[in-house]
Amino acid sequence: MIRMMKKNKLFFSFLFLSLLFFLISIFLTALIPNNIQSEINHNIQNFLSNKSYFNTHQSFFISIIHHSLPLIVLWLLGISVIGIGVILIFFLLKILLFSWNCVFLFSHLTISNFIFIFLYLLVPFLYLILLFFLSYYSMSYSLLLIRCLILKKSFSLHSITFNYLKILFLFLFIVFLLSLFELYFIPIIISIF
Repeated sequence: MIRMMKKNKLFFSFLFLSLLFFLISIFLTALIPNNIQSEINHNIQNFLSNKSYFNTHQSFFISIIHHSLPLIVLWLLGISVIGIGVILIFFLLKILLFSWNCVFLFSHLTISNFIFIFLYLLVPFLYLILLFFLSYYSMSYSLLLIRCLILKKSFSLHSITFNYLKILFLFLFIVFLLSLFELYFIPIIISIF
């Protein structure tokens, strides 16, 4: 295990930073004033009472755009040399938003809505995993470009760029599947329960 961690320092550093920021943002959620928490609780209850928005075909297109646009931006930032900092900040902000959703849903809903909470958080969690891996690949590609440009090391940049492009198309296909699952299968599962 330690040998693998030494070999993939960037991956494990990024994973540790992500988990640490997730835990910190959970604790920061406790600092939000009670009047804001009660307003969020009211919004969650309104959302639970109105589940009919899932059945529109227009929401599918909006979901694909909403999920694929950040992936494309992260991928483009990986091509630039200065994109590492922006990638890191963007991903950590996504973790912050996801952890706030988790805390508010679990703290303001009863156990009877556990299946709904689980299904509601499933797609954002899978999307966050996609963002994690794309952020990692983008930072790795940026570091490789820095090595090529500044340190004048020779790499097969054409094949690495082609693989980097294949990763983008694979992740866009996964986003398409996640949007299908989110808008067509989750409402069926929720209606069963």
